[in-house]
Amino acid sequence: MKTFIYKPFIIVFISFFIQTINAQGPNWSVNTANYQYSMTFTAFLNINGTTLTASNDKVAAFVNGEIRGVSNVVFVENSNKYVTYLSVFANEDRENINFKIYNSTTQTVIDIDKSETFTIDGNIGGIFQSYSIANPQLNESAIFNYFNFSGISSLLLDISSDEINIVLPEGTDISSLTAIFDSSVNSKVFADGYLQESGSSVNDFTNPVIYKVISENEANLQEYTISVSLALNNNPTTVNISSTENLNTNSIPVSLDIIFSKVVFDLEASDFIVENAVITSLTTSNSRFYKATIIPLSQRNFSVQLPAGASLDVNNNQNEISNKIELSYDISKPIINTISIESDVDSWWFLVTFNEHVVNVDITDFELKGMASNELTISSVSEILSNQYRVNISNSNSEIGTISLQLQNNSDIKDLIGNSIALQKFESYFLNNEVLSTDSFTPSNKLFIAPNPTSGFIKITNKKEALEKIVVYNLNGKIVFEKKVNQQESIIDFKNYSSGIYFVKIITSQGSQTKKIIKKD
Repeated sequence: MKTFIYKPFIIVFISFFIQTINAQGPNWSVNTANYQYSMTFTAFLNINGTTLTASNDKVAAFVNGEIRGVSNVVFVENSNKYVTYLSVFANEDRENINFKIYNSTTQTVIDIDKSETFTIDGNIGGIFQSYSIANPQLNESAIFNYFNFSGISSLLLDISSDEINIVLPEGTDISSLTAIFDSSVNSKVFADGYLQESGSSVNDFTNPVIYKVISENEANLQEYTISVSLALNNNPTTVNISSTENLNTNSIPVSLDIIFSKVVFDLEASDFIVENAVITSLTTSNSRFYKATIIPLSQRNFSVQLPAGASLDVNNNQNEISNKIELSYDISKPIINTISIESDVDSWWFLVTFNEHVVNVDITDFELKGMASNELTISSVSEILSNQYRVNISNSNSEIGTISLQLQNNSDIKDLIGNSIALQKFESYFLNNEVLSTDSFTPSNKLFIAPNPTSGFIKITNKKEALEKIVVYNLNGKIVFEKKVNQQESIIDFKNYSSGIYFVKIITSQGSQTKKIIKKD
């Protein structure tokens, strides 16, 4: 019975003891007092491609199965790197050293298929380029397979064993280039001590830059001198002068954009040919795109042009002559030159002529004035020319008197530059609005006028009393015919009159009437 009681206890104890030993790692130690010589390794540990980083990870050095050195992994903060400082001891030079790694994560000991020869006071590896203790062994290649720059098409790319020469297009800013590269498997690339990442690391290549490619096992380091130059371009520099502002302006100063095809130097405001203006400022951020501020000297056209040879590019090429930008400075208000009355067989209208091209012209800009304007309306406004408009009139009243077309005080008519219309008063015209309608021409039962419309004669007949006087007016109120009569009939010859609308005033002892006559060809 005692045997069956204690056997389980012994098994549990042994199992617990073994687990404790494994958790703590192998009991590797060395008595340094037994040895008179030493050498050191600054190394990193790698298992299956993963660098060990736990503080309980360790490495041991063996000579003929005897432990000669042990060290744990430590973190070097200023280098952001995990290494181990391994000291190996011996009494003889050139002994063969083997290594074993303890991985605390998997609690396993791994034999390393790599050996090193003991050298008295030897020192192998450093923080930047450490000695590799790994299973399996890491790649030892350290070369650039490809090197170029993001977003730029190089004109020449030459990669040798230790140099890379690249020619970029003229005008490329080489002070801030993002390198794109491919190097040996799992290698690392450094520039000026900083780890480089393809497609994101930016450097100034105004002067040659030293890149270092370090192999995966850090045993090999290859330096490359990267030299970048710009292509020579012997083509002349072209220049274009433009403005985002209206070339016809009523405001100053005016801003001009001056764009060169290449970077140029020593450009000054005095280099430009300027007519009726002065350049008050000339600025640039990159010696290729310039901004000029210009002020006209008087109200009229002004211009700017850059002559050939005013500037040089980096290859001493002169600029070609630029375009000549012509502008106009105008602060004068547009005015109406004339307002006249026009007509045809069916209608009449005002013809309004301005002194220049105007915009925003519509019926809200005009109003009718005068005693004959009652119930007359402006039916529409149509453009004839850029400075001439037809103001159409519709009517239904029966009054005689004067009428005029005037501008509304709130008119928004402007010229192309934006100057508002000058308000003016315009002459009146004599009209009889009783006959301004284009309704049928049915005569009354007392007074007859026929034919109407006419191309020749008209006959006026009054059945009730004798005619005393006949007066004919044109649309402008001018008398074109006048005759005293003392009979009930009269004939008037219209053959020599222009086609259009006329007004015939017929006076009898009972008073007067005015009728509209249409003369046609």
